[in-house]
Parts: sequence; structure tokens; C-alpha cells
Amino acid sequence: IMLFLMVIFFMTKTVLISILSTPTPTPTPRPPSATATPTSTHTPTAIPTQVPTPLPPGTIVGTHDICTLIRELTFDGKFLWLICDLPLEIVRFDPVRAEIVSRSPGVLADGMAVGPVEAYAVSQAARYIHLIDRETGQVFGRIQPAAGEAFVDVAALHDAIWAIGAYTGRVFKMLPDGRIMLAVPRCSPCRSIATDGSFIWVAGNVKLFKLDPKDGLILEESDWAEGTPIYFDGTTIRGDSAPAAATGDFIWRIGAGDDRGRLLQTTR
Repeated sequence: IMLFLMVIFFMTKTVLISILSTPTPTPTPRPPSATATPTSTHTPTAIPTQVPTPLPPGTIVGTHDICTLIRELTFDGKFLWLICDLPLEIVRFDPVRAEIVSRSPGVLADGMAVGPVEAYAVSQAARYIHLIDRETGQVFGRIQPAAGEAFVDVAALHDAIWAIGAYTGRVFKMLPDGRIMLAVPRCSPCRSIATDGSFIWVAGNVKLFKLDPKDGLILEESDWAEGTPIYFDGTTIRGDSAPAAATGDFIWRIGAGDDRGRLLQTTR
């Protein structure tokens, strides 16, 4: 038994010495984790919107051949109406589609206006007023004013016709049948007449008058360039060296010299 115990003791001792003498393995260090390189975010540079440079006022942006000689023009809110001398005719022109809508031949006129139902054309060579259908542009009759006067220019406001006498230079207010309602004596001599939809405006040699449409009373009086025709541009009464009309962003004028049969579309 003692021998057996001594064998067990030596075997156990040998195992312990073997265990204790075996070096503990050093752990292999783990490689550091790779740090992700941040991706650069590129913000594209916005291309600035090109804003067109406004054209100077009066720049011609369109030309339209109408006839040989245009004398006058006016705008009714939809069409331009033009008086042609060569040949004698009234022309309606669509400014949006840039085309002639109708021609009414054989009309001698110096001025014209468009009322709610019909248009009126006057001439200092005749003592009557042409009546023109607003929808067709065709002449359907004429009236002989009671004053026995010929007229150089005309305007239409509500149910009345306002016209400038060719001989007296006075302004007459008439019913559509030609009956005279009143005459404005102080305005003599007058040259051009227009309406802004609320008042009557008359240009004399050196004065511009604003008239009350009810009784013809002169409400305002201001200095004016001699002989300058007037028109309503949608906001105010303006004067030009030649007859003109306004539609939206454009002023329409008659060409000069050899181009007097040409309609010019210009910037405001």
C-alpha cells in the first residue's frame, strides 16, 4: 500500500510540474477595425436663371403690312381698327393672332371710335357719320348730325357719341341717331378726342381738357404739346407724335415716310 501511494504521489507531482512549466500562450492581438473613409457629398452649383433684359420703350418687335397709307387707328379691347386712305377702307386687325380679320372698302374717314354695339367713322369731307357693325366690321348705314357739321375725330362712351367739329373745333355730344345733346364752347379749337371709359379727354392746340361726360363740364385743364394726338393706354391718357393705340404690353403705331401703310408693334 505504501508503495502504491508513493507511485500515485510521484505521478501527480510530475503532472503538476508539467502543467506549471508550460508557458501561457500570449493572445494574438486583433487587427484594428478599418475606419470607413467618409464619402464627400458634392452639392451641384445652381445655374442662375437668365433674366432677359427688358427692351427699351418704343422698340419695334413686329411689323405688319396693312395697306398703302394708314391714317388712324383705335382699339376696342379685342381688335385694332385702322383707317386706310389708300385704298379707302376700314380694316380690323387681331393683335394676338397678328392677322387681318376684315376689310370694309369705300369708307372715307379721318377718325373713328368703337361703341358697345357699333363703330363710328367721321370725315371732315362729309357731313355724316358712318355706322359700322362691331361684329363684322362692315358699314351698314350712316347718320346726319343735326348740327350740319363735319367732324375730324370721334369718341364713344356709354350711349353717346362725342365728336370734334371740323369747322368750329367745338366738341359735340350726340345720341346714336345724330341728335345733338350739348356742345362744349371753351374747348375750341380741338384736334383729338379720346375716352378712358369714365371721362372724355380732348386735346386742343396747347391744352388738354378732361370733360364730365354728363354735362360736358371741363373738370381739368393742363398744358399740352401742340397738335399731339391722344389715346388711352389702359391706364392713362397719352399723347404721341402720330396716332397710336395700346394693347397689353405693346403700343401700336403707324410707320413713317414710305412705311405709312405698315403697322408697327412696339414695346411700352
